[in-house]
Amino acid sequence: MRLALYTYSYTDRLQLDVERTMAEIARWGYDGVDESSTFGPHVNSDSVSAERRTQIRQAAARYKLRVEAIVSHAELTGSLFGEQPLDLMQSIDLACDLGGDVVTFHLGGPVEGVAPEVVWNKTVAAIREAASHGDSRHVRVAIDLGPWPTWIVRNSDDLAKLFDDVDSPTFGVNFDPSYLAIQGIDPVGFVQRFSSRIRHVHVKDHIGRYPQWLHRIPGRGEIDYVPIVKALAEVKFDGSLAIECFTDMPLSDACEVGYNTLRLAMRQAGISPVS
Repeated sequence: MRLALYTYSYTDRLQLDVERTMAEIARWGYDGVDESSTFGPHVNSDSVSAERRTQIRQAAARYKLRVEAIVSHAELTGSLFGEQPLDLMQSIDLACDLGGDVVTFHLGGPVEGVAPEVVWNKTVAAIREAASHGDSRHVRVAIDLGPWPTWIVRNSDDLAKLFDDVDSPTFGVNFDPSYLAIQGIDPVGFVQRFSSRIRHVHVKDHIGRYPQWLHRIPGRGEIDYVPIVKALAEVKFDGSLAIECFTDMPLSDACEVGYNTLRLAMRQAGISPVS
């Protein structure tokens, strides 16, 4: 398993310099970074200019950081019935441009005024098309897990049905134990059920429960990462654990606390990071 840090809160939301951000991440020993599929308040990846793409590629190479995943932000279901649909093809092409092999997306919930089966069928078709395009470019598409009570997928059985309906062996999930835990869902049980579908991992912490919770830097909340890391190792997950922090969490704190927390959990679980 590799350790990464998601840069979005820092290089996009806080407008920190890409070069300095990558340098700080590398200084702590991380193997990679997650990058946003957009820049600024936009839906699609055409907002990431050629100049910015070059800057990200060069900085990542300079500090020997692997681009692990491209993370989109718009909810797919609502966007498909709005004026500007989320274009997962663009995100996949951006991943290829930056060297990543996973694109994550937020699934989204019911659409007002549209029959649930219509929303489901259009969403399935969009994911199937994106997964096919990803296959042609060696990029896997994955749902970025969030609060299920607001989504069209409300439990594990719904998620299994979505996998069946999309019918793509490469389509999977971005496993996020914090979002599962705040809803009372056992992250270890999720790993055991959906092991073949885990494409990437986002690591954040929290205090509280849905619908009232607060995000925290990993290690400053309620999650015990040791059984989670051990479960991932048992199913032979060999991808990236990417720490996700927010704009109220200083970069240096996020890097230090997150890295030390995950390294300790891996050591206690008897696992060594693999770069």
